[in-house]
Amino acid sequence: MNSTFALYLFCILCLAMLSLPFIPAVNEWRAPKDCSPLPISRQYTNEVDYFTRQFRHDALADIAGQRDASKFDYVDGPPEQMRWMEGTRPLIGLTAVRSAAPVRCNRPLYLHADFDCGGNSSLTSVLSHGLLRLGTNGEILEWGHADGPITLDTGCVTLRRLSSNVRIELADRCCFERLSAPTIELGKKATTTPQKLDIHLPASFDDLPGAIRRTSTLTLIKGDCRLIDGCSYTGSLIVTGNLTIGHHTLVDGDVKARNAIQVGRSARVTGSLICEDRIELHDHVSVAGPLISETEIVLGSGTIIGSADAPTTISTDNLIALSGAVAHGTIWARKVGVVWEP
Repeated sequence: MNSTFALYLFCILCLAMLSLPFIPAVNEWRAPKDCSPLPISRQYTNEVDYFTRQFRHDALADIAGQRDASKFDYVDGPPEQMRWMEGTRPLIGLTAVRSAAPVRCNRPLYLHADFDCGGNSSLTSVLSHGLLRLGTNGEILEWGHADGPITLDTGCVTLRRLSSNVRIELADRCCFERLSAPTIELGKKATTTPQKLDIHLPASFDDLPGAIRRTSTLTLIKGDCRLIDGCSYTGSLIVTGNLTIGHHTLVDGDVKARNAIQVGRSARVTGSLICEDRIELHDHVSVAGPLISETEIVLGSGTIIGSADAPTTISTDNLIALSGAVAHGTIWARKVGVVWEP
């Protein structure tokens, strides 16, 4: 009898211990107290303009409110005389700021007009209603946005997100992580003129070695594959090995490869280009996008990704853009992206 009672008591104690973690959830379900949204890390939010919207809302509300209850400081003099590093509250500038000297500001900065600062400037985060320009070797440590164009001179660094409603122009040796704009110009414009073919020779994926027709529009090739120069292919292609797309070749469809992809000069892909390994695009290649690699992407001079009417995404760990590449939409280099002058 005693052993049976002890067993029942042990079971009751175990059930009581197991129910303890559920008590807070039951109490919250019966009487909700935590209804506010969870905070979103600046590093991991997928909305490139998330913090821009919030900062703009707070700044405009402060401008319209009473200055004696302000949560912001205001730019109240010439930029050369402004003490940018003093204070802890965000800064608001109601007029255009143009300074040949560097601007080094360790707090969020809101500009109601243009912002143009000299070389070696350092900004934590910045929002401009006009244009935004950083001189040589400048840096933006968190995020930046401009309703107008953004220009970063040689050697600038933007560590997180940079977005514009119009255009982003990056000079040589600029480093970045995430860019978003209708047009993104990486380095100087390409000086060479691409050669164009008057006509492409029609070709079929079915004629390639190892081709397996999966559907009416999809072909699988086991092993390595090379598409012939100057030919036109229609349909989507999956390659289990390395893929080489020849010079001036046209692929009207989506392309995916397990190993590396090499795209010859002046080739064009009207769909997506996806690879588990390295993707290298030679000069004047055109890809409608998305352009995705698990490791590295190299953009040749004159390369165009996406279009103004159909922006797309470039996503990879490391991105090297030779001077003259252009993208429309979003570039995300999860480790590092760099504009390189060969």
